[in-house]
Amino acid sequence: MSMVQWHSKGTQENWRLILFGFFLLLLALGGGCFAYASRGEMIQQYVELTDEEREGFYMMSGVFVVMALFCLNAAWQRRASIH
Repeated sequence: MSMVQWHSKGTQENWRLILFGFFLLLLALGGGCFAYASRGEMIQQYVELTDEEREGFYMMSGVFVVMALFCLNAAWQRRASIH
């Protein structure tokens, strides 16, 4: 594998990590907003969450944020090693 092929493959994998990290951040934001909005009357007529279920959504959002930060950190470290 030539240096150019290695660099382009590394850059492509780097972009995948970055996109996956931002996808996880959006997923965490969506889960947190859903848990917060589920207290409102408009949402409660469709879905009613208990406090434990709402707490689970908040916890899941926190886990997704941590996973996203690991992905973005890995992409940053790879970028530093490629360049």
